Amino acid sequence: MSDVPFLARELVRLGTKSVFGIPGEGASLLLLDELEKRGCAFHLVSHEAAGALAAAGFGRIAGAPGVSLSIKGPGFSNMLSGIASNWLDRNSVFSLSESYGPGSSPHRQHKRLDHATMAGPVVKAYGDNVSPELLPRLWDLCLNE
Repeated sequence: MSDVPFLARELVRLGTKSVFGIPGEGASLLLLDELEKRGCAFHLVSHEAAGALAAAGFGRIAGAPGVSLSIKGPGFSNMLSGIASNWLDRNSVFSLSESYGPGSSPHRQHKRLDHATMAGPVVKAYGDNVSPELLPRLWDLCLNE
């Protein structure tokens, strides 16, 4: 079973109203389809960092964490400056990116970057799966300062 429908259900259940960013052609695009089915709007931006910052502004108005989205590799590295800005300003943003999973072949190099290491200094927490236990815990971290 794909984790994408589960992720969409959980994000909406936790309070996601809108997502900001740039999708790819894989899991991120499927996620947007699943979110749309559940009444969650997507806002395309011109740069991934702008998506993270727009999510912060929306989150402040909505009273819930904003959500930003990017593709793996270069999309994530573009979003990272917005993530860092949000962290420094204590904005509640839940940033999502496509990535290679923990068990993926190291020989697949297309758009491969070590997201966890790159994000480590500027996030409260990082997760590389969509487990039922992880998402609510990360969401709660977004809400707490």
